[in-house]
Amino acid sequence: MKRLIKKILKEESLKQTIMDYIPELGVLETIKMIGGFDIFNEILPNYFDSNEHKIDLINELVIDNDPDGHIHFYELMNLEISLGQVDSYENGDGHTFEQYILSVGDGSVLISVYEYDEYDNMYGDSVDNYRVSLKKLPNNELNKVFKVLVDYYL
Repeated sequence: MKRLIKKILKEESLKQTIMDYIPELGVLETIKMIGGFDIFNEILPNYFDSNEHKIDLINELVIDNDPDGHIHFYELMNLEISLGQVDSYENGDGHTFEQYILSVGDGSVLISVYEYDEYDNMYGDSVDNYRVSLKKLPNNELNKVFKVLVDYYL
């Protein structure tokens, strides 16, 4: 029983030590310092349940990996992150509109909307481009951005 208590106290001490490093070093450097994302996640399995923590890591990954301050998903995966069809653009002629996240940087994502004809052929140019703050992205979209960046860089 005493061993179990000592082990639990040691684990809690390690968790607190890591949490103390994050404000000082940043989450990315802390992850690197302890040996990688998987180890970090084993020690602090609920840390990235917080959107704020995900956004912090996304922003640090952008700064650390791209001198221009923007990461373009096509360069990482040979495609953009699909967000699916946009209902508000429906025009009744059989054409559909789909949204894609093109890049992330400056605390936001760049989203483009493309038009497809009734045969699912995409018209060349986007019909709309806009930025959305990472803080305002729906959870499922933020999770897609987070997963792509973590899988690629960590």
